[in-house]
Amino acid sequence: MLRGVRPLNMEGVEHMKKFVLDYAADVMERIAGNTLMKEEHKAEKFRNVARALSLYNREIITTDETIKAILEA
Repeated sequence: MLRGVRPLNMEGVEHMKKFVLDYAADVMERIAGNTLMKEEHKAEKFRNVARALSLYNREIITTDETIKAILEA
């Protein structure tokens, strides 16, 4: 085991899941409140965030990849 590196426990995993869900909710709220964006662009961004969360929930992508996908949505 590497010195100074602790294995991630289940409490840490649950904390990261909550963080990702809260971050996604915040991004979707900001998209919905954006009055300058066209509705078709909003719908596309909502789909991208939902797709990233779906892949994350099925454990196909990691937390880092999920946050990056939401950020780029």
